Amino acid sequence: MSLNSLIKKIIKEETEEWVDVSPEEYKELLDYVNGDGSFIKRLPDYVGKKIRITGELDLRGNKNVTNIDSVDLVEGDLDISYTKIPFFDKNKVRGRFDYWGSEMQRLEKLKIHKQRLAHQDVLRQDDDWNVENDDKESNETEAIFEYLKESGNVEEGEDKYFLFKENYNHYGNSSVYLWLGSKNFESEYVVYEGDKIYDAAKEKLESLIEEVGFDAFREHVWENHIDERYVRDYLYEDYSEYIRESPEDWNINKELTDQQKQYLEIHQANIDRLNQKLEEGGLTDEEQEEIENDIYDYEQLMEATKENPEGDYNEQEIEDTIENMVDDNMDEIFNILKGRGYSDQDLLDFVDVEAAIDYVIRSDGYGHTLNSYDGTEDSYNINGEEYYVMKI
Repeated sequence: MSLNSLIKKIIKEETEEWVDVSPEEYKELLDYVNGDGSFIKRLPDYVGKKIRITGELDLRGNKNVTNIDSVDLVEGDLDISYTKIPFFDKNKVRGRFDYWGSEMQRLEKLKIHKQRLAHQDVLRQDDDWNVENDDKESNETEAIFEYLKESGNVEEGEDKYFLFKENYNHYGNSSVYLWLGSKNFESEYVVYEGDKIYDAAKEKLESLIEEVGFDAFREHVWENHIDERYVRDYLYEDYSEYIRESPEDWNINKELTDQQKQYLEIHQANIDRLNQKLEEGGLTDEEQEEIENDIYDYEQLMEATKENPEGDYNEQEIEDTIENMVDDNMDEIFNILKGRGYSDQDLLDFVDVEAAIDYVIRSDGYGHTLNSYDGTEDSYNINGEEYYVMKI
């Protein structure tokens, strides 16, 4: 642009006036010009003016609107979804700009589609994906193309180069391809290498657990995969505190003191001595009765001592009681924790997440885990390697 033209442009912009138009007023103007907004600036009030829409302009689904070039700025959101408007400068919108299903989007997609087909034609001419190459992309596209043929999605004249590799990957860094054929146009397919699909499924489930936590799996899965060592240690510490605080409440007996044990030994020695006299014989009835009474008295003293131990609580009984409580409540750990106010996220500390993930993958299968579209999994042996194909 020459300096003279630039000066004229600046002078024109400086002399042009802005006119504020409400969304409702602009819609009325569109009705007046039969949907072609380019005519609005020919109206006397808007000649040489810049039109600024003062709020949210919602034209969604209005099939009569074909042009809004007269708008120079939208202060709020602009929605031209499902209209016949072929283009609008996104930079003129200060809010959100929606144009899904519009003529503008259709033309954009058509342009992208042509670019993709041209890109694939170069690959076709160079035969880049010949399966005899036995490289990653050649094998992946061969597997997907086999799947597409089996599912009846390949029309006459379409080859594997109607697959377009996306610039992003799926779980496990697996490749994603877009189908440009006429049937199921723009459907996406992911292909997993056989030795990597387990890791992909694991990554998917780890992501799910990170997102929703305990609700990722049914509760019985977690119940069957608790971290037994962690749970046992938790319960042991818990019940150890309760039981040791009040052993008498758990029917745990006290032990005899050393002095009580000594008394028992003395009493038993006296009983043995008296029994020895009885065995020797030669006693009168009166002497025998007296000895038997003495033996009875010692036995009563021993019984009273045993029934009233004054030492510490029996450590073995304490340990056995704790272990029994732990064993009895291992399967109730989630109910116990929930009753104590533990959150679902906290419950994950008590499970073996790795083991649970492995169980889900092996019991549900790769398709159910990775394929949210229909849960299926199809595998193909390409150049001696297994490839899993799923529509996503």
